[in-house]
Amino acid sequence: MIIFNTTYCVPETVFEKWNGWVRGFHIPRMLETGYFSEPRLCKVLAEAEDAGDSYSLQFQAENMDTLLSWNEKFGKESENNFSREFGTEVLYFSTILEVL
Repeated sequence: MIIFNTTYCVPETVFEKWNGWVRGFHIPRMLETGYFSEPRLCKVLAEAEDAGDSYSLQFQAENMDTLLSWNEKFGKESENNFSREFGTEVLYFSTILEVL
């Protein structure tokens, strides 16, 4: 089992917009592709810097081939959707985790 994790640094000024986009568009879109399941949105409990709070969004994928296939078919579209909505207001990075 693979977990596809994206961590977002969200300024307070755009949190409501980001939260609505993640819950109303991004999570449903990711699930609609058929490559992921079990979305989990978490707040990172660390001292926030001036840039805002951090949030982790995780999806499960069956295996690495599934994740790579999604990335090939939908990765660029996902990045473009995010950039169109937030530009550089919200920073993010993704990590891939293997469940042991």
